[in-house]
Amino acid sequence: MSARLPRKIPTAISFPPEAARQDAWGWMEELSASRARLSTLCVLREDERLFLDFSIGDRRLGPAPARIARAEKGGDGFSHAEAVFTDEVFKRELSRAILRALAAAA
Repeated sequence: MSARLPRKIPTAISFPPEAARQDAWGWMEELSASRARLSTLCVLREDERLFLDFSIGDRRLGPAPARIARAEKGGDGFSHAEAVFTDEVFKRELSRAILRALAAAA
């Protein structure tokens, strides 16, 4: 299950050294414990590996290893991509952070 966020989460995007790509930033628009929907001016490609750094409430998460499952260039000039988190330990940590944020908002 994925939820559209009430506000976009600023997200730092970095790449493995072998990718020889410059770090970038973007926004998370949707988030679940297993995936995130991103928008960024950085061109993202399907199957590309990357790391995402972001915060939920006062909790900083990342760098989270992920893979781009789907990417497209929008008419607005931004890349819109679905990133799948690839580390099981991180997914559990993210799930707990999401639950804490939801409980605090209730």
